[in-house]
Amino acid sequence: MTANEPNSPESDDRQQFNVDQVLEEVVSPLGLWQWFIVLYLMLTTPTPPTFPVFANSSPPHRCAMEPRVEKFIQENSLPFSLVVSHLGPVNNGEAGGAKTSRLSNGCERFCLDWENVNLTEIFFGGEMQWNYTEHCPFGYVYEESTLYYPGSVVKEFETVCERSWLVPIGTSVYMFGMLVGFFVGGWFGDYFGRRKTLWLFSCLEFGASIGVSLSPNFPAYVVLRALVAVGNTVKMCVGNVLAMEITTARYRSLLGAILALGLDFIFRALMALYAYLLPNWRWLNLMLMATSIFGLFYIFLLPESPRWLIAQGEYQMAVRQLHAACVFNHRGNRAARVLYLEQLSAKAKIWEKEFQKAKELSKFGVQPNKRNIFRPHKAMIVTTILVTLVVFGITMCFFGIMLYTNSLVGSIYLLGFISSLTGIPSTLCALVVYRIFPWRKRPLMVVLSISAVFLALSALDKVSITPIEDLVLTICANFALIFVTVGICMIYVYVPELYPSSIRTGAFGVVFGLARFGSMLCPYVNDLERYTTHGTPLLLYAGALAVAVFIVTFLPDTDGLNLADFLIVPREVTVHSTSTSV
Repeated sequence: MTANEPNSPESDDRQQFNVDQVLEEVVSPLGLWQWFIVLYLMLTTPTPPTFPVFANSSPPHRCAMEPRVEKFIQENSLPFSLVVSHLGPVNNGEAGGAKTSRLSNGCERFCLDWENVNLTEIFFGGEMQWNYTEHCPFGYVYEESTLYYPGSVVKEFETVCERSWLVPIGTSVYMFGMLVGFFVGGWFGDYFGRRKTLWLFSCLEFGASIGVSLSPNFPAYVVLRALVAVGNTVKMCVGNVLAMEITTARYRSLLGAILALGLDFIFRALMALYAYLLPNWRWLNLMLMATSIFGLFYIFLLPESPRWLIAQGEYQMAVRQLHAACVFNHRGNRAARVLYLEQLSAKAKIWEKEFQKAKELSKFGVQPNKRNIFRPHKAMIVTTILVTLVVFGITMCFFGIMLYTNSLVGSIYLLGFISSLTGIPSTLCALVVYRIFPWRKRPLMVVLSISAVFLALSALDKVSITPIEDLVLTICANFALIFVTVGICMIYVYVPELYPSSIRTGAFGVVFGLARFGSMLCPYVNDLERYTTHGTPLLLYAGALAVAVFIVTFLPDTDGLNLADFLIVPREVTVHSTSTSV
């Protein structure tokens, strides 16, 4: 919001530089310029966070045996489960359900003279009862099944049994990379601008993606994936803000929905298809990240945000960007529009000088009664803490539910594709809701509450008798994911509107960066599946969403209108730098 100004011809004239007004009346808030930018951003921003759905797929395994034993197993076509139960101890407990409990078997074998023992007696004489066991000396053999991705990272680097703790660590390190990405992206986006930041971190993402597919070992894979997370997250963070800043409140949710459609459906559906066609995680990663190569051209093809330029006092450059957008959107009958922008450019030169003068006065304390517009406002602290807790709960549930696919019984390709389909109704729902209702807070509370209800209903799987295993869990988890994704789309619109342009990407980065601690926790929440009742993680996510809904009640509401470029604006700057919707 801006300070009240005395009425004067000069003030009225300067206040004509209103970005929303220029977009509505001159440039067009939804033209070819906006469509090109948002589609370009969407197609060049893949979805590596969900890569572990396939990369971390862990099929049932057993100890690799001496050649004599392996030959006997092959010649007699022995079922995998029978071999596991006769080579070593088997845990038949109910913790974690059928799919998860199988993963704890096959880590040890009985201490026998396998080169000389009677194999017929071992495999056809009933289950073995032997007190002495040893770890698998020759590695592991994995079951082949459509329930699992055959060429996973887990299988290649053998992160099973005593090394299984590395899997959630790897996912958490990736989420930590996202945390760093939000912080760094927010700061870079506010300091260097949206376009330069997007280009720089697109280069990082592309280079690290190639490195991931060339990883010689698991630590290298984890570190390079973390670098991918940094680059990809900066692109999501700054790209989302840029999409907001090139249009008005009416179309902001539409452009956000297009970005969300790419992240939540297109790339996730393509990943399921690529995984089906490419049974090796290295090629799968390359195909998933292939479109990021076009991000290397951001520096040439993307414009800078006019609103960010205004926040930096670069009024002439802002007018030039709007002029280019006007020419792009209006191929004909644009003479009057261009003339208006040329007149505005002449005024912008004067405003730019006055802005720099006001900045210097504020910097050197010549005006002690006026706040420095380049210093964060203390009133934002409480809002930032509350909204961070909300996003913490939402992101933990979003990533947790998606990664929980590995614990459900069914084809991993089908489950992955079904999960991606939830991105269509969720994106459309978020678009429609924010087009119908002007407020941001109440619709967000409703969709999060619905998601929490579906997660709570997943407990009915224990008392339901269905012909398909995990049917109730699968249905409830996917419906919950739909509404959590709606919440993600909404929060990407709501959070930036809580802050002015001068600190928007920085604040956005802080909120979503701190909230990544939630996504770092979700692998460990899902890992509880090994030790508790099947479906317990979903109940914990339901509780987290309920808490998030409660916290939202304390946040301020927004409607996308009358948002500020600065926190508190000195009189010398206010009269010519206001933009009513950012």
